[in-house]
Amino acid sequence: MWLLWSQAKTWQVAPSTLLELKGYPAYCLNEAVYCVGTFITNELDKVKGKTEQQVQRGRQRVLDKYLDSDPTKTKGKFADPAKLMEQQRLLDEAAKSLEL
Repeated sequence: MWLLWSQAKTWQVAPSTLLELKGYPAYCLNEAVYCVGTFITNELDKVKGKTEQQVQRGRQRVLDKYLDSDPTKTKGKFADPAKLMEQQRLLDEAAKSLEL
């Protein structure tokens, strides 16, 4: 979702446009991406430090906290769906190779 938020901001389009969604599903996706993106952006903006290096480390901690992609850990609040889908694809491929 963070990736979708970043791309939508970069291209200045609605997240649903990037995925070619229309109607109510598009509205729901846009709202969800906006909520998550705004929340994380606000958390990143709160990071303070005496040096730029301290600020960068603090921002990385924020991203690690909310975008942890390991579904077995509970510390992350939001997982990256693209990474989860990639993990599932690898598991599916491994299962197919065992069936042969």
